[in-house]
Amino acid sequence: MEINSYFTWNSHINTIASNASKELGFFVPDSRILYPIGFTCFTKHNFTPKWNTTPPVIICPEYVHRTAPDDGNNLAVDFVTECTDSSGGDVNFTCSHQSGAIFTIGTESVSCTCSDPAELVNTCDFQVTVTDITAPIIECPENLTREAPSTMNSVRVPFEPSCTDNSGRDNLTCSHSSGDEFRIGSETVSCTCTDPAGLQDSCEFDVNIVDITAPIIECPENLTREAPSTMNSVRVPFEPSCTDNSGRDNLTCSHSSGDEFRIGSETVSCTCTDPAGLQDSCEFDVNIVDITAPIIECPENLTREAPSTMNSVRVPFEPSCTDNSERDNLTCSHSSGDEFRIGSETVSCTCTDPAGLQDSCEFDVNIVDITAPIIECPDNLTREAPSTMNSVRVPFEPSCTDNSGRDNLTCSHSSGDEFRIGSETVSCTCTDPSGLEDSCEFDVNIVDITAPIIECPDNLTREAPSTMNSVRVPFEPSCTDNSGRDNLTCSHSSGDEFRIGSETVSCTCTDPSGLEDSCEFDVNIVDITAPIIECPENLTREAPSTMNSVRVPFEPSCTDNSGRDNLTCSHSSGDEFRIGSETVSCTCTDPAGLEDSCEFDVNIVDITAPIIECPENLTREAPSTMNSVRVPFEPSCTDNSGRDNLTCSHSSGDEFRIGSETVSCTCTDPAGLEDSCEFDVNIVDITAPSIECPENLTREAPSTMNSVRVPFEPSCTDNSGRDNLTCSHSSGDEFRIGSETVSCTCTDPAGSEDSCEFDVNIVDITAPIIECPENLTREAPSTMNSVRVPFEPSCTDNSGRDNLTCSHSSGDEFRIGSETVSCTCTDPAGLEDSCEFDVNIVDITAPSIECPENLTREAPSTMNSVRVPFEPSCTDNSGRDNLTCSHSSGDEFRIGSETVSCTCTDPAGLEDSCEFDVNIADITAPIIECPENLTREAPSTMNSVRVPFEPSCTDNSGRDNLTCSHSSGDEFRIGSETVSCTCTDPAGLEDSCEFDVNIVDITAPIIECPDNLTREAPSTMNSVRVPFEPSCTDNSGRDNLTCSHSSGDEFRIGSETVSCTCTDPSGLQDSCEFDVNIILLRQALNVRRI
Repeated sequence: MEINSYFTWNSHINTIASNASKELGFFVPDSRILYPIGFTCFTKHNFTPKWNTTPPVIICPEYVHRTAPDDGNNLAVDFVTECTDSSGGDVNFTCSHQSGAIFTIGTESVSCTCSDPAELVNTCDFQVTVTDITAPIIECPENLTREAPSTMNSVRVPFEPSCTDNSGRDNLTCSHSSGDEFRIGSETVSCTCTDPAGLQDSCEFDVNIVDITAPIIECPENLTREAPSTMNSVRVPFEPSCTDNSGRDNLTCSHSSGDEFRIGSETVSCTCTDPAGLQDSCEFDVNIVDITAPIIECPENLTREAPSTMNSVRVPFEPSCTDNSERDNLTCSHSSGDEFRIGSETVSCTCTDPAGLQDSCEFDVNIVDITAPIIECPDNLTREAPSTMNSVRVPFEPSCTDNSGRDNLTCSHSSGDEFRIGSETVSCTCTDPSGLEDSCEFDVNIVDITAPIIECPDNLTREAPSTMNSVRVPFEPSCTDNSGRDNLTCSHSSGDEFRIGSETVSCTCTDPSGLEDSCEFDVNIVDITAPIIECPENLTREAPSTMNSVRVPFEPSCTDNSGRDNLTCSHSSGDEFRIGSETVSCTCTDPAGLEDSCEFDVNIVDITAPIIECPENLTREAPSTMNSVRVPFEPSCTDNSGRDNLTCSHSSGDEFRIGSETVSCTCTDPAGLEDSCEFDVNIVDITAPSIECPENLTREAPSTMNSVRVPFEPSCTDNSGRDNLTCSHSSGDEFRIGSETVSCTCTDPAGSEDSCEFDVNIVDITAPIIECPENLTREAPSTMNSVRVPFEPSCTDNSGRDNLTCSHSSGDEFRIGSETVSCTCTDPAGLEDSCEFDVNIVDITAPSIECPENLTREAPSTMNSVRVPFEPSCTDNSGRDNLTCSHSSGDEFRIGSETVSCTCTDPAGLEDSCEFDVNIADITAPIIECPENLTREAPSTMNSVRVPFEPSCTDNSGRDNLTCSHSSGDEFRIGSETVSCTCTDPAGLEDSCEFDVNIVDITAPIIECPDNLTREAPSTMNSVRVPFEPSCTDNSGRDNLTCSHSSGDEFRIGSETVSCTCTDPSGLQDSCEFDVNIILLRQALNVRRI
């Protein structure tokens, strides 16, 4: 074939040689023409063209498997890929990853493409697997100890185990969740950390919940029972109670309920001990009362006459006594046959049985006397009252004599009687048996020289409620004075609010004499409520490009019922935080030393990428005996964090083979930001050729085949640049699983040769394929907290032999919540595949709550509230529930009725509620106190006086209704009136008292008589009826006017004096008189005549 053609070479042209590949895509035999690049020539040849239609041959490894280092999750992986073309021309060969690139734990695909000068393309890909064989490292906290609150038997305990793994991904599970409730005692928490490769590490720690709250025991009030009339003992049942936050207690008493108690009083002592050995004790008295009194009988009154020569008579008598005990003691003030003196004496007799019950009677013995007495009183007496008394026993001895030698001297007071501070008049009368008497009187003056004695309570300590900074504190100082009348004042009133801290209460008592005493005591309000601290959410800030830290302000808050707290943090607001994450811990302490803590993270984010710099391209000559050169180089990297990770596809000092290789470098800062650069390393060959076989080749058999086509490329280099390379096998032949040897020979044009050989090993590397079921969801039955769940994962492997294992067995019990089942399938070559799925057990059963029946308690006599323990119960199939009530067990309930509402919530948010009433009954009547009888003097122009008074009433309820028959400040008329007062508490219990108001009239009435009267008697009469009208006025408005004559009486001729007296109701008097003159009419005429 003859061709006349122009050929323009647009690419590199090699020397045309026999059987050599041309870039035109055909062969020109027997030519020796060199065509430079871009040269156009005309040639005339006779040849047959052979066009190149065969794509290049590309060889990738089947499978590359490496093991990750212990301290990292990535690895530089070397692998060999090759591309050859039958044309002998240059090929363009690229891969998605370069040999020596960094691969992280797991499997990544590498894709390679090769194109020849004719733009024919071939591709291949393979997987690079980096296996993790390093187990994670787990760290549990130290054993934890927490104190159980007084009203709970469990505590929510947060904890934070940690797990680190070179994969950077781990699954940390524990037998308990952080914040779970732990009951009193000790529980072990077990934690396991599993990395994606299924490697594990475990640890455990103990959570100890300590009970520091003693149980609360409650004894019944003292019990009183009446003995039957025929018995000396009674069986008495009783029931003390004990409550403890552990729910477990041991209650023992000195006596058993239902024991026999004999007449009298016995004390029952009870003790309650909880499992922690803490105790509470109480006691009460059992009183067996004998209520059958004896019966006494006295004789009738006795009268005897004293003989004329004696002042006494011996009088026998015989009283009698009977009692069902048949044991009695009969005593009398006189013995039978005693001498009784003139007068009357009462004989008093009393019969007492062993229970102290009595019956009494009395009779008079009268000795008659007939002689009048003579009495004599002492002078007025003055005595000082002792310091501890408001009265003095004052002996005195008036005397009385009677010719009979028998007299009866009686006084308004007895000698030795107590006389109260002030002045009292003693009136004495001596009466003889005939009723004749004589009287006298004298004053006894008792002077007060003793100041009152005040007594304050001991210092008082109260606990402040959690939501208040003050407490109302009742107290009761006392004051005693011998006068019995005192005025007690304090700087604070009982029941005032006292703030947290200490305050001093000062009290003073003053008696009527102006003498006083003082005392003081402290009221300490103790804060038992820890403050509540609140940290901000985790904070994230961006670091400026030129700085590795940022000033970060923050503001945690703290609240406390004291209103005073000290908040400290591990860092100050506005501190500099470096790039990365730092934890700020804050603690708030109140004045009582109670504290609360919180923490939050400050994350400083780096948004500025590092700056990398590579050296210029490097060229080095290969030594004559080497095909590579160790080339040092030093790229640089700068970053604002001051911390960077500079990695390159090659290390400085690595060997570079003859030819050109590109070094790629990347600089990554801690924030993951990066910068890259690259440079070429060119190694120049200056040595004659030699043959070189590849290293022994290992290929992985595909999953469905027992052989692999294996390309290989031995090399032959010769300084002539011309060589003939032949091998026992062709590149791309099929090699069966096992090992075969390939032998190659290179012959140069002089016939000299060099040989080499290598092995081709075909390996099975196909892992089995595992398949897990989808996530499973099952509902928990109402009475169970777990469900048995069957499941069936599957596994297939080309070996037909596999071992399938799971973290749980099919049909295992799964508790309410979510658990992950991990499964692994392993083939005989140790290759494995894993999968996992979740088993979710859903709780659809609400918890069941049970409240106690309505509770009724009696308020103590001195209190308006009672601490009432109670214990609602909650059950749930999850075994974990949160029981809350509107009141806490042991809270104080005031007199009346309050409803306690309780709710139980399980972890699924399902809930049940109940409520019950706590009734505090008031059985203590109020105590009323009336003033002493009051005496006031009426003004001279009034018959009444407004009298203020102030009765008092106290009741444990703190609420009472005080009413009186008169109001304070009412007008009281002259005389005496009784004021009756009644105090009623909200329970309808009442107390009454009364006192007299005496209005004394000290103003005598005023009487007025008419002037002297003169009347004329008719001539035929010796008298005249004379009317007259004296007048009397008195402030009482009531008076008695009497005259010696009545108005209208007949007055006889002459002169008579009429005397009039006016007496008011108080016995005060005024008198006047006037004359009534009666003259004869004749005398009157004479007078006129004269």
